[in-house]
Amino acid sequence: MPIEVGSFSIGIVTGGVVVQVINHFLTKDRDLSKVFNERSEDLFISISKHAEGTGSGIHIDDKTRLLITPYITRRKRRGFQRAVENYNSAQNCNDGVYDPTTGGGLTINENKVRHYRSCAEKLLHYLNRR
Repeated sequence: MPIEVGSFSIGIVTGGVVVQVINHFLTKDRDLSKVFNERSEDLFISISKHAEGTGSGIHIDDKTRLLITPYITRRKRRGFQRAVENYNSAQNCNDGVYDPTTGGGLTINENKVRHYRSCAEKLLHYLNRR
Protein backbone atom coordinates (compact mmCIF):
# COMPACT_ATOMS: atom_id res chain seq x y z
CA MET A 1 0.00 0.00 0.00
CA PRO A 2 2.69 2.60 0.87
CA ILE A 3 4.38 2.12 -2.52
CA GLU A 4 1.15 2.86 -4.34
CA VAL A 5 0.62 6.09 -2.39
CA GLY A 6 4.22 7.13 -3.09
CA SER A 7 3.86 6.45 -6.80
CA PHE A 8 0.60 8.33 -6.85
CA SER A 9 2.11 11.41 -5.18
CA ILE A 10 5.12 11.37 -7.53
CA GLY A 11 2.70 11.23 -10.46
CA ILE A 12 0.77 14.21 -9.13
CA VAL A 13 3.92 16.28 -8.62
CA THR A 14 5.28 15.37 -12.06
CA GLY A 15 1.96 16.16 -13.70
CA GLY A 16 1.82 19.53 -11.92
CA VAL A 17 5.32 20.41 -13.09
CA VAL A 18 4.51 19.48 -16.70
CA VAL A 19 1.35 21.60 -16.62
CA GLN A 20 3.28 24.59 -15.25
CA VAL A 21 5.97 24.30 -17.95
CA ILE A 22 3.35 24.17 -20.69
CA ASN A 23 1.51 27.12 -19.14
CA HIS A 24 4.78 29.10 -19.02
CA PHE A 25 5.47 28.63 -22.72
CA LEU A 26 1.90 29.46 -23.72
CA THR A 27 1.98 32.65 -21.64
CA LYS A 28 5.33 33.65 -23.07
CA ASP A 29 4.08 33.13 -26.63
CA ARG A 30 0.93 35.13 -25.93
CA ASP A 31 2.94 38.05 -24.51
CA LEU A 32 5.29 38.07 -27.52
CA SER A 33 2.32 38.04 -29.88
CA LYS A 34 0.77 40.98 -28.05
CA VAL A 35 3.96 43.05 -28.34
CA PHE A 36 4.34 42.12 -32.02
CA ASN A 37 0.76 43.17 -32.76
CA GLU A 38 1.27 46.52 -31.03
CA ARG A 39 4.48 47.27 -32.90
CA SER A 40 3.36 46.14 -36.34
CA GLU A 41 -0.21 47.49 -36.36
CA ASP A 42 0.53 51.02 -37.65
CA LEU A 43 2.90 49.69 -40.28
CA PHE A 44 0.38 47.07 -41.41
CA ILE A 45 -2.41 49.65 -41.75
CA SER A 46 -0.21 52.12 -43.64
CA ILE A 47 1.11 49.53 -46.11
CA SER A 48 -2.31 47.97 -46.73
CA LYS A 49 -3.90 51.36 -47.41
CA HIS A 50 -1.12 52.34 -49.78
CA ALA A 51 -1.31 49.01 -51.59
CA GLU A 52 -5.03 49.63 -52.13
CA GLY A 53 -4.22 53.09 -53.49
CA THR A 54 -5.87 55.08 -50.70
CA GLY A 55 -2.91 56.07 -48.51
CA SER A 56 0.52 57.56 -48.89
CA GLY A 57 3.58 55.35 -49.06
CA ILE A 58 5.91 54.67 -46.21
CA HIS A 59 9.59 53.84 -46.33
CA ILE A 60 10.57 51.18 -43.80
CA ASP A 61 13.81 52.30 -42.22
CA ASP A 62 16.22 50.23 -40.14
CA LYS A 63 14.78 51.50 -36.86
CA THR A 64 11.30 50.26 -37.74
CA ARG A 65 12.68 46.98 -39.03
CA LEU A 66 14.65 46.40 -35.82
CA LEU A 67 11.54 47.00 -33.70
CA ILE A 68 9.69 44.17 -35.44
CA THR A 69 12.42 41.67 -36.34
CA PRO A 70 12.91 40.17 -32.82
CA TYR A 71 9.26 39.09 -32.78
CA ILE A 72 9.47 37.20 -36.06
CA THR A 73 10.63 33.62 -35.82
CA ARG A 74 14.19 32.93 -36.88
CA ARG A 75 12.93 30.77 -39.71
CA LYS A 76 10.96 33.68 -41.21
CA ARG A 77 13.43 36.54 -40.60
CA ARG A 78 15.30 36.20 -43.86
CA GLY A 79 12.03 36.26 -45.80
CA PHE A 80 10.88 39.31 -43.84
CA GLN A 81 14.16 41.15 -44.56
CA ARG A 82 13.84 40.31 -48.25
CA ALA A 83 10.20 41.44 -48.31
CA VAL A 84 11.14 44.79 -46.72
CA GLU A 85 13.94 45.35 -49.24
CA ASN A 86 11.69 44.45 -52.17
CA TYR A 87 8.92 46.70 -50.84
CA ASN A 88 11.24 49.68 -50.42
CA SER A 89 12.77 49.24 -53.87
CA ALA A 90 9.37 48.75 -55.51
CA GLN A 91 8.07 51.86 -53.79
CA ASN A 92 10.95 53.89 -55.22
CA CYS A 93 10.10 52.63 -58.72
CA ASN A 94 6.38 53.30 -58.35
CA ASP A 95 6.58 56.97 -59.31
CA GLY A 96 4.62 58.31 -62.22
CA VAL A 97 6.33 59.04 -65.52
CA TYR A 98 5.81 62.29 -67.42
CA ASP A 99 3.93 61.59 -70.64
CA PRO A 100 3.45 64.50 -73.09
CA THR A 101 0.65 62.65 -74.93
CA THR A 102 -1.62 62.94 -71.89
CA GLY A 103 -1.55 66.72 -71.94
CA GLY A 104 1.32 67.07 -69.53
CA GLY A 105 0.01 64.63 -66.93
CA LEU A 106 1.65 61.70 -65.29
CA THR A 107 1.09 58.16 -66.38
CA ILE A 108 1.64 55.19 -64.18
CA ASN A 109 3.16 52.03 -65.53
CA GLU A 110 0.70 49.23 -64.71
CA ASN A 111 3.47 46.63 -64.47
CA LYS A 112 5.20 48.71 -61.80
CA VAL A 113 1.95 49.08 -59.88
CA ARG A 114 1.34 45.32 -60.08
CA HIS A 115 4.89 44.63 -58.92
CA TYR A 116 4.51 47.11 -56.05
CA ARG A 117 1.24 45.57 -54.89
CA SER A 118 2.78 42.11 -55.05
CA CYS A 119 5.70 43.25 -52.87
CA ALA A 120 3.31 44.92 -50.43
CA GLU A 121 1.19 41.77 -50.14
CA LYS A 122 4.27 39.66 -49.43
CA LEU A 123 5.34 42.08 -46.71
CA LEU A 124 1.83 42.16 -45.23
CA HIS A 125 2.04 38.37 -44.94
CA TYR A 126 4.75 38.84 -42.29
CA LEU A 127 2.93 41.68 -40.50
CA ASN A 128 -0.45 39.96 -40.01
CA ARG A 129 -1.81 39.97 -36.50
CA ARG A 130 -1.12 36.88 -34.43
